Amino acid sequence: MNLTALKYIVSLAKEKHFGHAAQACGVTQPTLSIAVKNLEQELGVQLFERSPMNVRVTSSGLPIVRHAHAVMQEVQAIEEIARNSRKPHTGLLRLGLVHHLSPRLMPALVRGMRTLAPEMPVISHEGHSATLSEQLRDGAIDCALMDTLVADSELHSAPLFDEDLYVAVGPKHPWAQLQNIDLPALQQETLLLPSLGQGLLDALIQGNPELASLRAHKSGLVQEVKGASMEALAHMVLTGMGVAFLPRWPSTGATSAHPQDITCLTLSGSHLTRRVALVWRANSKRETDMELLRQVLRDFQ
Repeated sequence: MNLTALKYIVSLAKEKHFGHAAQACGVTQPTLSIAVKNLEQELGVQLFERSPMNVRVTSSGLPIVRHAHAVMQEVQAIEEIARNSRKPHTGLLRLGLVHHLSPRLMPALVRGMRTLAPEMPVISHEGHSATLSEQLRDGAIDCALMDTLVADSELHSAPLFDEDLYVAVGPKHPWAQLQNIDLPALQQETLLLPSLGQGLLDALIQGNPELASLRAHKSGLVQEVKGASMEALAHMVLTGMGVAFLPRWPSTGATSAHPQDITCLTLSGSHLTRRVALVWRANSKRETDMELLRQVLRDFQ
């Protein structure tokens, strides 16, 4: 038994496909298949049920795979301890982002990290909360920025900042000269929302339960645009496709959506705000890196 074999069975249990698991591990399928078969023979236990369609962990293999996963997490922790002991704030930081965060956030984070930790490059990818949480538990990413509550004993979270959102309308919309509107009026509109798993409206409903009525109201239309970013929604608002919940961007902002042409309205009786938090594994040994991230982003508005 060796760490490589344990890595293979953890990947196979996750991917449920020999080819996909091999690709994730950076090896050929025969290499992974032989290693898994050899481990099964060594342990005297069939770890996986194989069929032409997929691969399943057996009842006997499940606790073994769970322990293998724990071992791989501890190996990663050892590597993190060694790296941080040699020199803090070095090495790649893999950051997950819930896909509907402000487009100004990553440029601000990159600038701050280049100043404070130039030897710790940050790579990021977007996803929805459930996927990011799973990737954190599996060790595929080091931390994530989310705007929904995470209740998981394997994860830690720390609030970073509260971001105000507004009802955004285009220049030709009848509301373009107003300063605020009420919920009944909004219920009659086409509301554009980013859709990718747990979304923006879910985050806003946490602090404004009355917004749940937007999903059920029959007069208006909640149009969930799969995978749309906040910047993409701004473009759609400008073209008159509907209204959206958006942050207020500076007129000189990086977005090409010309936010000066968008009117940002408050919603009477509601405070449209979401809390963005940093989430990381409870057993992570990169606490100093997490504190640095919090330092960079705590004052972001």
